[in-house]
Amino acid sequence: MRKNKAAAEIWFKKAKDHLAFARAGWKESKIVSDTCVLCQQAVEKAFKSLLELENINVGKTLALKTHRLADIIEECKKYYQGFNYGKKSGLNSGILLDFEAGIIYR
Repeated sequence: MRKNKAAAEIWFKKAKDHLAFARAGWKESKIVSDTCVLCQQAVEKAFKSLLELENINVGKTLALKTHRLADIIEECKKYYQGFNYGKKSGLNSGILLDFEAGIIYR
């Protein structure tokens, strides 16, 4: 199946923009919570760009209308066998969800 590079590039550009803004914001203000939220958004969009590359329409897929990285990671694993986020760092999806909830929903 042909890769959907155009859609993937759109999502990846958004990811890079969020990361750039997080870096600039951190440099200027050192506000941890806002920097973490922007970094989470960058990671989310980067992962969603991988799914778009596999012709998964993220915007129209109900299971992907989420900001929970653990859910998005599970979807990525279906298409990328080597996709084992957190294996080296010792993080698992439960820890990741607790972290996200603590930062985003405070």
